[in-house]
Amino acid sequence: MSNPTFRDIPSVTAMLECEAVAEIAARFPLATVKKAIRAVLDDLRDAARAGQPFETDPAALAPGVLAALESGLGRGLRRVINATGIVAHTALGRSVLSKDVLEAFEEEARGYCLLQIDRATAGRNKRDGFCEELVKELTGCEAATIVNNNAAATMLTLNTTAE
Repeated sequence: MSNPTFRDIPSVTAMLECEAVAEIAARFPLATVKKAIRAVLDDLRDAARAGQPFETDPAALAPGVLAALESGLGRGLRRVINATGIVAHTALGRSVLSKDVLEAFEEEARGYCLLQIDRATAGRNKRDGFCEELVKELTGCEAATIVNNNAAATMLTLNTTAE
């Protein structure tokens, strides 16, 4: 490696035309591959600014593109450790699900289910009918509805009490 300049940094197009990068690009969405390539090229620009030597051959840069893709570049969600002390931390997504719950979800997701069909009549039913029956059984309430977040629950509560 010599001390190349900014002009020696390959373009995104040149990177995509490289056989090694093209093989990588076949395994990932193109937009994500381009993002990874740009990240690698940004590192080269940083090296050029610092006067450091860097590689300019797209084939030699391909492993860096793959590493960026495999590290989750482009994914918005990443696994983290919750060290906040808050078990159900909303900024961290949700509570952690147990292995048994995940296995039950996986089993259900392998096929179709009676989400919105009444088993007795085979007709359409309320989407949350099954869950409603479980909540009524567990709590002894007269009726229930299921929502996926607190904002929806708050809105339904306010609307009901306002009427």
